[in-house]
Amino acid sequence: MDFLLGWQITPDTLIMVYLAYRLHGIASNHDKRITLLESKEKQHG
Repeated sequence: MDFLLGWQITPDTLIMVYLAYRLHGIASNHDKRITLLESKEKQHG
């Protein structure tokens, strides 16, 4: 976390972090859904 100390935290920085967090969360949820669908197909197949 030391590298963050060099940053000046501005509203723009917080927005970027928030958007990156949201995008990461959406992407990981999408991956989970795909793996769930694949596992269901394997069970039926």
